[in-house]
Amino acid sequence: MVNLKIFDINDSCTGCGACISVCPKSALALEYNQDGYYYPILDESRCIKCGLCEQTCHVCNGSSTNITEYVPPTHAFMIKAHDKNIISQSSSGGVFSLLAGKIIKEGGVVFGAVYNFDRERLEHTSSDIVEVDLLRKSKYIESYTGNIYKEVENILCKGGKKVLFVGTPCQISGLNRYLTIKKTDRNHLLLVRFVCHGVPSNQFFTEYKHYEENKYGGKMISFDFRPKDKGWGYSCWKMMFDNNKTVFGPYNFFYYYTYFQKNTLLRRCCYDCDRITDNNIADLTIADFWGLAKFRPEIQENEGMSLVLAHNSKGIAWISKIADTCFIEKVPLSAYSYIFNEAKERKKWLEENTRLMSLIREKGYMNVVKHELRTEILKSKIKSIAYKIYLSICGK
Repeated sequence: MVNLKIFDINDSCTGCGACISVCPKSALALEYNQDGYYYPILDESRCIKCGLCEQTCHVCNGSSTNITEYVPPTHAFMIKAHDKNIISQSSSGGVFSLLAGKIIKEGGVVFGAVYNFDRERLEHTSSDIVEVDLLRKSKYIESYTGNIYKEVENILCKGGKKVLFVGTPCQISGLNRYLTIKKTDRNHLLLVRFVCHGVPSNQFFTEYKHYEENKYGGKMISFDFRPKDKGWGYSCWKMMFDNNKTVFGPYNFFYYYTYFQKNTLLRRCCYDCDRITDNNIADLTIADFWGLAKFRPEIQENEGMSLVLAHNSKGIAWISKIADTCFIEKVPLSAYSYIFNEAKERKKWLEENTRLMSLIREKGYMNVVKHELRTEILKSKIKSIAYKIYLSICGK
């Protein structure tokens, strides 16, 4: 029996996949646990007890800081691309597209997440494999990393090529730890994390996807958690099917999206995560700048604005490289401190998560969420219809 520390951290495991990439014998694989989240599974016949997985695990080695020790980043900016096409195809102000475009123009490679409809999972991949357009936009699903850190290492070790890697704070922590163990030069690597709300399981999304496919009589061929049909600030969901049906509506019309917003069906480690406060793990942090209305109320922004935190000289240098392609303005800590307070709020939803997961293990995701939310979603739809009738009567 092989005893590894990575299997003792239980709910603290973030599913980052660093242990998968570092294993010299491919003895570890990411597979669903009973709740449909990715966890490392060991093939003991392959294991040589080298301990590299334990050395690489960012949870076992305590790479995150305590939230009370937060030190503000070096600089913060609000950014919006000049190119309207980039804005329309981005979730917020288009900063990812600007950075990705610059990296690719310089012959580099971009790593991000794309949904694989054949495998029915959100996967980390690179611009060498898919069009960079597919790596754009927010996708509120736990992503599968597989051996992606090894791929990043291979490119960096060849020398010359620049690499942009975008991921959750825990994925950035995992990659950092992996590259440290592998003694990999990071001069050509730009690490960008996004402000993470927490992740529901890929299994939940898959069950939900099948529910919508059965409902609308076709295979889902695209989805968008952040379409801008009604503007940047309108939280909605859009999906398309192979029978030419398109479904669009506010987030609270849809079971999966509603639970994402409720924070009660996230991965267990998300409820005790403080990695957003650790400014040593990434060069840049990106997010929607939802604090814009309070900071600059005179700006009536409906297209999207990005918030970008630069944590070191490399991050600042890359912001300078894209400065001629965007509107950019410095912002003070007081304008974005709310993003750190949100992390503290998640802990209060853990008890409800425990209750729901107990039911889901017995009955399955969709059976539970339909029972829990059917009345709430029906009320949301009735209110929406009533409001439209009211506007019609008032001639608005």
